[in-house]
Amino acid sequence: MGITTIKLLHKEAQDMRRVKVSDLLHTIGKTVSSSEHAFSFDELRAYALDHAFPSLKMSEVFFYYLDDENEQVRITNEAELKEGVRLMETEGSIFKLVISGNRQVADQDATAGVVSFDSEYSTALFVDLSRLLERWEASPDQAQMKKDMGVLLHEAGVQTALIDMMADAKFSASFENVSALIKTEGSILHGVAAMFAEGKVQEIASVLMEKCPHVKELLENIMHALQVHMHAHTSPSTGQVALDNQTPLPPLPDDPFVVHRALEFVTGRFFIDISSLTNEQSGEVMFNCGVDGALLRPLSREARIRWIAETILKLQKANQALKDAKAKKLQEEAEKQIDTHGIMDADDVDNKPSAAFVGDVSFPDGSTIRAGDSFLKTWRLKNDGKTRWPAKSRLVCVGGDHLEIGDSFVSVPIVPPGKMIDVSVEMKAPSKPARYTGYWRLCTADGKRYGQRLWVDILVVGKPDPPAPSAPPATPTPLVKPTVVESHATPLSNEVVIPAPAATVIQRPAAPSHYSIPAPAPVVSPAPVAAPSPSRFQDQLDTLSSMGFSNTTLNLSLLEEYNGDVSLALNHLLQ
Repeated sequence: MGITTIKLLHKEAQDMRRVKVSDLLHTIGKTVSSSEHAFSFDELRAYALDHAFPSLKMSEVFFYYLDDENEQVRITNEAELKEGVRLMETEGSIFKLVISGNRQVADQDATAGVVSFDSEYSTALFVDLSRLLERWEASPDQAQMKKDMGVLLHEAGVQTALIDMMADAKFSASFENVSALIKTEGSILHGVAAMFAEGKVQEIASVLMEKCPHVKELLENIMHALQVHMHAHTSPSTGQVALDNQTPLPPLPDDPFVVHRALEFVTGRFFIDISSLTNEQSGEVMFNCGVDGALLRPLSREARIRWIAETILKLQKANQALKDAKAKKLQEEAEKQIDTHGIMDADDVDNKPSAAFVGDVSFPDGSTIRAGDSFLKTWRLKNDGKTRWPAKSRLVCVGGDHLEIGDSFVSVPIVPPGKMIDVSVEMKAPSKPARYTGYWRLCTADGKRYGQRLWVDILVVGKPDPPAPSAPPATPTPLVKPTVVESHATPLSNEVVIPAPAATVIQRPAAPSHYSIPAPAPVVSPAPVAAPSPSRFQDQLDTLSSMGFSNTTLNLSLLEEYNGDVSLALNHLLQ
């Protein structure tokens, strides 16, 4: 019968291709005779490098066939190929070809302008995918995802990171396949779907997040948009998660942004495919988004995942609304701004105080905090101007959410030019799960603001801890107001010391001597009652209580039944 099919394996990339001999010959432009489907070594090589694996075209490539003992035998000429074909014809009609070769990387020569083949190829692939993204005719519900993808490609460091991955054999084949699928199907989603199912998209996103942490929020939006479009509305026949659309769901959160941090808080990962969430994980995500336990317990796993998916869709709409509002505000401010043609009095520049934000010492943007918890937010600032900061300067909350405890300002000392200082404000997370942002500015004693705007940006999850039982009053502790803490890296000569107020003792006057005080009646002590011994499952009881299951008797009986296994007890409570 002869060889009718060829299987080509790129060994390093583990990329397998399969083609009929007749199609191979037709592709390279050779007329196929009706009597045989013969192919030469040069024809096989041309198809492999020009069509199957063009990334190896400028590489040192080796060809092998598998002999009757399943060992790789190298092919270098027609005679060796003929022997390989003869051996495989005895076993069947398939010729198995192994191709081994790494892309050649020349030394970088800055003076001669020599660029490695890897760099040229991966850059061309990046440009190709960028153009495909621009030409993608996205549907209205995919428009925001397309826009976010375009923004991501222009973020600092992203292009370099992607090009490096495209030059890596681990990812290059996936990017090549995506490019081919997009050209065939005409949709980015069709091209990405296969990579998403194999986990490649998630792996690429993790690498990108590690190299470019500043794009975390943008990556989250894109990744969740992808999985919602591919999983949230799938039918049972697709093999994906089948959602029970008949189950009534609890109300979605007022602030949908909390769902991203709740997912990360529960799973410990910046992104997770929601269709892989367990019953317990999806329930904990909903609980941390503020869903009451009574509404949560009757829901099936599929209904919980649908609730999370719908919340993410709500997030995408809210995110777009925020971007539109911000763009509109910037346009309005630009129209109101008076054009000074860049002319400014030199004295005004030199004499105006200035402050630059250096970094977050504590609780950076997006930090997750349990509802009701107190925390100390600290910014590091630098006097980047030419004059010292005015006396009696203050850090004031100028908008957004007021999270500070006590006064809405902090006194700031005089800081000379070039010096840095840490400014701290004691704050408290609200009791309602949501995203909160407060804006702060330095201002002079007469209220004139200066320096860059600062903000605190947190995501509140869970519910506040129940109030502790009342205890006997202890010695009053002096209240400490938010203070300014100077940076140890650049010590300053001016120090701010806020002395703690001395404890005040109030002497009560002695009782007048003419009052007669009757002797106290004897107190009959009741019979001692044995205190209940602490449960050996106290930690597990506290865990279930913190998740909203307050029936201690039921919780304890389940823990005893399951020998302290919280997961089994929680699964029973959620049934």
